[in-house]
Amino acid sequence: MQVEKRLKNLYRNRFDEQELQQKNKIWKVLCNSFFQKWIKK
Repeated sequence: MQVEKRLKNLYRNRFDEQELQQKNKIWKVLCNSFFQKWIKK
């Protein structure tokens, strides 16, 4: 998907690898612990 590729490039240019890893960890917790209640499995 073109949009997904553009977003990945944007984030890669905006944040270094360590920051990206930290953000991914935070998003994983948020998605699993908070947002999941609005998304049916």
